[in-house]
Amino acid sequence: MKIKKKGSIYGLLCMAAILWVCAVPQKAAAEETETDTIYEGIYLDNISIGGMTAGEAKTQYESYLDTLRNVTVEFDLEDENYSVPMAELGLEADIDSAVEEAYEYGRRGNILKRYREITDVARNKVVIPVVMSLNEDHLVELLDANLSDYITPAKDAGLVFTDGVLKVIPGENGKELNTAETVEKMKEAIDTWSGNETESVIRIEVVTNELVPEHDADELAAVTDELGSFNTHYSAGDPSRNNNIMNAANKISNVVVYPGEEFDTMSHLLPFTTANGWSYAGAYLNGEVISDIGGGICQVSTTLYNAVLNAELDVTERYPHSMAVGYVQLSADAALNEGTKNFRFVNNTDNPIFVYAYASGGTMHVSIYGKEYRSAGRSVEYKNEILEVIPAGDPIQTVDESQPADYREVKQTAHIGYRARLWKYIYENGQLIDKILVNTSSYNSSPERVVIGNPAATTEAPPAEPDTSTDTPGEPASTEAPTTEAPTTETPAQ
Repeated sequence: MKIKKKGSIYGLLCMAAILWVCAVPQKAAAEETETDTIYEGIYLDNISIGGMTAGEAKTQYESYLDTLRNVTVEFDLEDENYSVPMAELGLEADIDSAVEEAYEYGRRGNILKRYREITDVARNKVVIPVVMSLNEDHLVELLDANLSDYITPAKDAGLVFTDGVLKVIPGENGKELNTAETVEKMKEAIDTWSGNETESVIRIEVVTNELVPEHDADELAAVTDELGSFNTHYSAGDPSRNNNIMNAANKISNVVVYPGEEFDTMSHLLPFTTANGWSYAGAYLNGEVISDIGGGICQVSTTLYNAVLNAELDVTERYPHSMAVGYVQLSADAALNEGTKNFRFVNNTDNPIFVYAYASGGTMHVSIYGKEYRSAGRSVEYKNEILEVIPAGDPIQTVDESQPADYREVKQTAHIGYRARLWKYIYENGQLIDKILVNTSSYNSSPERVVIGNPAATTEAPPAEPDTSTDTPGEPASTEAPTTEAPTTETPAQ
């Protein structure tokens, strides 16, 4: 009896399932054949399109989109704001794909899926998002251009040498636009826009990021010791060259070089234009002294080189002059020439260093400050060794046909050439403990260059005027050809 009763229950359940399965496709099929409109309860974003054909739904959403394009977007940043028409931002929408998805809702898939969707949408609305796009690059350009006053880079802490004392200048935080998050807020505002024509302005709070200085005052507080310094001297008689020396000194001064960073001299001096403070002065070129813009800057790089040597920092690029200079010993110079010669060094210490330079009263000075990393008893000295002396050779004479035979002007003095080495002597408590080769340098010789007069030219004395004051014949007036003193030309030191 129990077995029979159990079989009856199973039979009833199977019958009910069969009837339900048969009813579902009939209901779904009936729904599909009754209408070609989108089911009630379906929305595109916040626009109801239930009961509409696909074409009507597209028209309805296009009307909504046109209204949205007429909205003004106002970007607010502190007390500043910037407004732009939505139409200028290239707002576009993929309406066709969204309408197709809306229409296919309850019409695609197997019978059970279609039935479930049809019954669900009758009870709860279904929102189909419309994919929109903006010209984000253009929006970012507009924000950067119109809110640039509020974009400030972070400023690292600095050092200044005042009244013989190094002072730390605290750094400053900066601010930048977070354009990515601002664009996302813009998209969210578009998605939630009511569609009401009276809501003619969409306000967006611009997102910013605070920028923190990479280097702070605590790092620079360690800079307390003079690691190395050097002086060279120059003549006050050449205003143009002096101007270049002072200009270069100012440009390399007050520079902080952090551990592992490289100091590039040329990057601080360029461009070589009068607008950048440079004058024309003497410089070396192919064994001759010429007038060139920036002439004299090599004395600044040379002074810096020797201060770097005394600080025992790593030199990464250095070149000798083409001819020897007079303000340092051979092999202790560092020439500059745009594109071919530079002077660079690396801060190989564990703390920042500070380059301080000035030129005044005929003295070019460079000091390098940092945190002393060497033992108290250590000292260094640099001496050169001359390997070869190269004679200047016979003078090169040029004839000026317009000058008399005894005319002679020295255009360039002779320069003796050399090959030399620079040695570093290391002492501990006054005792020499090591000797290291620093560099080997070559300097060209150059003969004296002279302009002479025309050997064939003669100088005739003018006839003597008769002496009318007496009848006694006077001595004829002596006439000596005027002599031209050859001006001395001191080779301008680079």
